[in-house]
Amino acid sequence: MDLFPLPMYEADRMTTPAEMSGFEKWMLDNVDLCQDVAEFAPFAGALRSGVPANAAEATENHAASNSDQAPQKMRLGVTEFVLVIGIALVLISFSVFAFIAATSVE
Repeated sequence: MDLFPLPMYEADRMTTPAEMSGFEKWMLDNVDLCQDVAEFAPFAGALRSGVPANAAEATENHAASNSDQAPQKMRLGVTEFVLVIGIALVLISFSVFAFIAATSVE
């Protein structure tokens, strides 16, 4: 129950700025609570954005947005390119290790 205000704070549902300020001061003194806030951040974003009124509306919006998009060619950015090269190098090193292990056994 001590952490009950945490979801209210993260969802931006506290009633007054003074209440938010008091909670923030108390939170900064509590290391475990600061860690909980960091772990709760994705859920807070979902709470702030809200949910559609019904599931059918969400499905229709998703289908409409997908049909409006033109087909796009796959483009690799630098990060994706480095990731692909890294995975390839790991797979090659495993293959080389397996080959060396297999040929060294007599």
